Amino acid sequence: ASLASTSSVGGVEQASLRGFWGSRRLSSQRGPRHAQKRASPLKSASSVADLAESVSVSVTSLPSRNLRELTASTVIDAPASSVWETLTSYETLHEFIPGLSVNECLERTDSGATLLQIGEANTAVGFRFKARVMLSIGEFPEGVPEGHKFHLESAAGADVDVKDITFSQIEGDFKEYEGTWKMIAGDSENESKLVYILRVKPQPWLPVSLVMRKVSQEVKTNLSCVRLQAQSLYSNGGEA
Repeated sequence: ASLASTSSVGGVEQASLRGFWGSRRLSSQRGPRHAQKRASPLKSASSVADLAESVSVSVTSLPSRNLRELTASTVIDAPASSVWETLTSYETLHEFIPGLSVNECLERTDSGATLLQIGEANTAVGFRFKARVMLSIGEFPEGVPEGHKFHLESAAGADVDVKDITFSQIEGDFKEYEGTWKMIAGDSENESKLVYILRVKPQPWLPVSLVMRKVSQEVKTNLSCVRLQAQSLYSNGGEA
């Protein structure tokens, strides 16, 4: 980037959303020790906040009731390969993605992974968001195929160098939760564009507008942190 979340009202936690990938409803299960660590800030909060202002975000209502599609994008001063390496370092996402209280890579395959994540966040109006989601991750180094719901239609038929990392909820706190991270090659070899697309439907008892406002804020932060991590990785020759 996401992440899921839940609002705690009257002592009852209810699922909502929190920006990056997400995590599964497993109230009694604990991940390994490394998965419980909070992200240690790579840059100052002011740096992330400044970059977050440059992230564009839009939210569209889809035909299905309460289903929303969020699209966010930012330009990164690093090639798409560095962004790819950053986002596929599944075991260490919690080190630079804020709000991931649990991040566990349950399985890696030749074409993706299975992740268990828990995201947490507070809101200005006193709600505490928390969510668990188990996600199926798909890796498409040449981009998702034509006909895929997240396929990028290029302008004027021009070839676009794009990579995709898709995610979809296997089990968790949402009615629907799926999307993709798109890494698009820039005009120069040391520049790329990162696009995050999320289709999400919260549980019916949650206020969709409140959930999407919080998601939009968190997505801006998450894309900024991915940007900083990828740029650091690139500038240090593959070591962030």
